[in-house]
Amino acid sequence: MTADQPTIRQVEPQVYGSKLAYVLVEVSASPLVREVPERRSALLDDAVEVAKALGVSNPYREKVRRGP
Repeated sequence: MTADQPTIRQVEPQVYGSKLAYVLVEVSASPLVREVPERRSALLDDAVEVAKALGVSNPYREKVRRGP
């Protein structure tokens, strides 16, 4: 797909980042990951990195910092 072709759906970076942070936090709490501390920790670390890139007024930024 080239830059001049329309996409089916365009998403603002803040919205995409919010959703990504939310999913990472939710998955880290799942039973399959909860029992593997290093994987859970990696997911939460990624969520924090995504949250750092979100705008200060973005509600997911603070939620990720506080934890699930």
